[in-house]
Amino acid sequence: MLRIFLIYLLLLVPYLVESDDTKELYSFSNVEDQDRFFFLLETYRCPKCQSSSLAGSNSPIAKDLKEEIHRLIEEGQTDEQIEIFLRS
Repeated sequence: MLRIFLIYLLLLVPYLVESDDTKELYSFSNVEDQDRFFFLLETYRCPKCQSSSLAGSNSPIAKDLKEEIHRLIEEGQTDEQIEIFLRS
């Protein structure tokens, strides 16, 4: 039982660390924009490692897309406009 708990804990730690790093790297003027950012990162998949969301990926393309999503939110783009940008 303890072994299963330790394995689960080890699998969970990278997810928690990534989440904290992302929160520190991107600042927003209000909580709503921050919530939208993290929702979008969980919604969209990394083009390189398709089994992972952008939030869970450290690939260079995922980092670039995170920066673009942050920029678009700061510019006042809607979620629909951001989706169009990501699909293009």
